[in-house]
Amino acid sequence: MADFLFELGVEEVPVSEVPRIRDQLAAAFRMELENEHLGMDTMEVAATNRRFMVYVTGLPHQANDRTEVLTGPSKRIAYDAAGNPAIPLLKFLEANGTSQDDVREVETAKGIYMAVERRHKGQKTHRVIEKAIPRILAGLTFRKAMVWNDSRIPFIRPIRNILAVLDGELIAVEFAGVRSSHEIDAHPLLAEDKLEIHSYREYIEKLHKNFVIPGEREREKIILQDAISMAADLETAVEIDADMLQYYIFNNEYPVVFTGEFDRRYLTLPQEIIAEFMRNEKKLHPIHDGSGRMINHFIGVSNVPDEHRNVAGGNEKVIQATFEDASFFWESDRNEAFPALREKLSTLVFHEGLGTFLDKSTRIQTLVADLCRLTGHTAMTEDLKKAAEWCKNDLVTRMVGEFPSLQGIMGGLYLRETGVSESIWRPVYAHYEPRGYTPDPVTHLGGGLLAISDKIDNIAAFLSKGIRTSSSSDPYGIRRDANSVIKVILDLGLDFDLADLIRHACSLLVSDETERNMLVKKVVDLFHIRLDNVMRENLAIRHDVVDAVIANANLEIYRLHLKTLEISEMLGTPAIQPLVILHKRLKNISRSDDELGDVIPEHLHDQEEKVLYDILRQTQPTINRHLELREFRAVAAEILQMKPLIDNFFDNVLVMAKEEDLRRNRIALVRKIDHILMQVADFTRIMESE
Repeated sequence: MADFLFELGVEEVPVSEVPRIRDQLAAAFRMELENEHLGMDTMEVAATNRRFMVYVTGLPHQANDRTEVLTGPSKRIAYDAAGNPAIPLLKFLEANGTSQDDVREVETAKGIYMAVERRHKGQKTHRVIEKAIPRILAGLTFRKAMVWNDSRIPFIRPIRNILAVLDGELIAVEFAGVRSSHEIDAHPLLAEDKLEIHSYREYIEKLHKNFVIPGEREREKIILQDAISMAADLETAVEIDADMLQYYIFNNEYPVVFTGEFDRRYLTLPQEIIAEFMRNEKKLHPIHDGSGRMINHFIGVSNVPDEHRNVAGGNEKVIQATFEDASFFWESDRNEAFPALREKLSTLVFHEGLGTFLDKSTRIQTLVADLCRLTGHTAMTEDLKKAAEWCKNDLVTRMVGEFPSLQGIMGGLYLRETGVSESIWRPVYAHYEPRGYTPDPVTHLGGGLLAISDKIDNIAAFLSKGIRTSSSSDPYGIRRDANSVIKVILDLGLDFDLADLIRHACSLLVSDETERNMLVKKVVDLFHIRLDNVMRENLAIRHDVVDAVIANANLEIYRLHLKTLEISEMLGTPAIQPLVILHKRLKNISRSDDELGDVIPEHLHDQEEKVLYDILRQTQPTINRHLELREFRAVAAEILQMKPLIDNFFDNVLVMAKEEDLRRNRIALVRKIDHILMQVADFTRIMESE
């Protein structure tokens, strides 16, 4: 058995991208090996912002020969009445380069089908990996990419080295003008330039000796243990939040925890100012005492030892100067009447062709009032209109001018200082959050409603100017804002049709009806795509369930999410398969585009259709109540209880009768049942189990 070691060395990658690239590499290598039927014992992956490692053990030197059975047409249509090969079979043989002599029958769950065998000789593992690596690297996706050499191949950052070693032997590959070699980079500051690597053991040992700790869990352990130890010396405790810990782990190949302090008098500043500057600007972690109050100490993580406190001291000097400025900004900004700053927004352009931030805040006022109506929170309307009126005022303050990451937060704090109620200042404080589909829950209703109004205006405004996103570029945060809106709706359980708000937002931006309708479609389509992505990737809902629920659906996002949850629960029950089969049977009849209207009782002729209609009519109030209460599984159960009657109807009644009145009435009856199921999901899209 063979071991395979791969390392991709790059110039420093943004930490936020590191886990995503690492996981893409792991999934791609696994898929390539599985596609060639190369088994393995283990796969280990690790990454920093300068290197991505994949290590595979227990690979065979060559894949086994294998036989693949290719299934063609069913026996029923494979031959004509005389027993000669029919067109479906002939086309199948032609497509697979085989003859009739190779055909054999195979029995499947759906009946007897014709099949042929194709033999594949197992490839050598060395050759499989050699072909796979350029394909894997070319298939990686990034939010932003760059071209840095004559190859003109875009990548997230310039590639410095490619290490690909199978049992000590170098696999010769080239990608983006970089050829594989035995050489990799050591620590950029603490070690020699290059290390020569022939095995995984040598890789680990040489990296450790040259101040690189390759294992993510090992770096995490060092950071947490040292942070706990330093906090104990200060007679307090520190709990590094997940985002900051991830930054420290991936940004430091040789993590060294340090601590520093600042003048106590700066603790009179709002803690948000101190924390936001430390976290966002300097990547330092504030420390709190046992009662949760911030103290004048911090910790950070460096990529080099700090025996002489050069790193800690440098951070202390920067903090001292910054907090001195922040104190001045805090005092001077509060000397101005914060609500009156709105007038200055008329001089601040939101975006070319989209007016000023004064125009934007006016649009947000209109939208948040409409959103309160749509969500049934009309009691909050006046407070949220006030919050919307002032929510962008902090953009013209000195504090936000110096520290843009404090947008919204400072607006809320300045409003609080003026004495307005929490129902006004708190939504302003929170309305920039969340920034994408983040793990932290959204809990403040007012902040969530204001955030949706602000972000819907952003999305509609940018799309109205033809700004587009791509798989690697979203400079205006359109996808991020859409994900944020979905996050707020789901976390706060807001049951409304987002398309209504979208139409209102577009009407505030575009006067021409045709252009406005086109813009509405663009925004709605964007949200369908983002909702599909969120459900699959963030909520881990099975793809066919997502398709079944959101296909041709409106944008009642919270309701759609509840449907996916209930259908996901049904997947493991005996109910799902009969529903799938029943809905397919209904769809086969009801897919006509003709406008048929409702069922006319007088046109019901046979006993089976009369009974089915009567039961459906009697059950309709119960179904309506379940829909109103969002009990979607119960709706499906009601229809499933009728399945014997529906089957009896199909078995004994000719739906496609020659008489037009009978035919139209029967199709309308079938559509009525289909319509009820479609209010839950399109069950025909659920994959049938074997």
